[in-house]
Amino acid sequence: MDPMTDLQKALQALQREVDEVFGGGGPRRAWHLDRVKLRLGVEWAEDGSGGRVGWRPSSSPSAHVVELEWQRGHGPAGDAGSAGVAESGPEPAPVPLAEHLDGVFGKPGFDSAARATVFREAVAEVGVEGVGEVLAAVVARARLTDGVRDRARHAVTRLLERGPSGIEGGCAALGTALAMHGVAAVMAEVENRWQYGTGHDLGQVD
Repeated sequence: MDPMTDLQKALQALQREVDEVFGGGGPRRAWHLDRVKLRLGVEWAEDGSGGRVGWRPSSSPSAHVVELEWQRGHGPAGDAGSAGVAESGPEPAPVPLAEHLDGVFGKPGFDSAARATVFREAVAEVGVEGVGEVLAAVVARARLTDGVRDRARHAVTRLLERGPSGIEGGCAALGTALAMHGVAAVMAEVENRWQYGTGHDLGQVD
């Protein structure tokens, strides 16, 4: 029999204490874990190669917090007195790249095409190697010392403010798309999906 993990020991100790307080001296009942909730700190990062960027776990006090929750399925219960976790089902289908980008710019149309155009121009100015720094600055709401990259930061901030998911949601969707597909594939999809627009609806970029 495999030794119990620290988490299993902690759960069983908690169960015993709750049973003693609310059990009224009666027989112990089996416990079954209904759901698990996790708070995870994340930060924007790039791996230094210029092509892979995305979110990674972080313990920094300034990290963004993501809450994840799993709910137990309807499989057979575990042994009495144990905290069971449902077995995972089939892996969900990956979200298409276009769906991620719709969360950044909006469904294809004039306004979303204008936002996509501004993003293409910003990436063209800073290059692949600058995308990670620009997005990190957008998330942190921090200015950059490099003038070209700071203008790109401002432009991306403006387009995300007017996008369907806002700054944080848009950055998260864009970061996921870049981490899963890479900069080249994302830019090709943006070019193909939003083929017109001037960016004039975003106002002048300082």
